[in-house]
Amino acid sequence: TMVYGSYSHPKVMVLRWYRDNVMQKSCIGRLFIRTYYYFSPKLVVVLKGHKTVNSFIRCCLDKVVIWCRERNGSV
Repeated sequence: TMVYGSYSHPKVMVLRWYRDNVMQKSCIGRLFIRTYYYFSPKLVVVLKGHKTVNSFIRCCLDKVVIWCRERNGSV
């Protein structure tokens, strides 16, 4: 959400769908989700406003979104 600027951004929605419909079904996925939600608020405080870092994160997440869409149809 931080790098896309909106909770309802289409790519955020793809990632949320993948979290809820794929990752949530496995122990490793649930562990990743818990770890992510533990650390992400702290990282947002540190990284918010750092354009270069956010651009890099967005680039990485764009690739994850493409992978999610290819793996699961047009999510």
